[in-house]
Amino acid sequence: MNLKPLLLFHYKLIPLSLFLSVCITLLVGSWNSFGQIATLIGVSTHYVQYEYRKPEEYAFYFNLGWSRKRLWLSTILFYLVIVLLNVLVWIIYYR
Repeated sequence: MNLKPLLLFHYKLIPLSLFLSVCITLLVGSWNSFGQIATLIGVSTHYVQYEYRKPEEYAFYFNLGWSRKRLWLSTILFYLVIVLLNVLVWIIYYR
């Protein structure tokens, strides 16, 4: 399976969602919630970008072998990894 389309897909989502997540985390004042905020913002960014603004781009990724379900699953898994990394850093830091 070719991962280049998946990287292109996430290249459009990750910079904005991580920037917004860092800003909101700084406003909240607690880095412990960064993973949860990043997940919420990341999934919301995915929804707005590909379900609301440009739903026709799913056809482009489908022709490259990536279905809509797989793209959603990759988004959710990516941000769950961020949550796990956040928990791991929190455990190491406060241990």
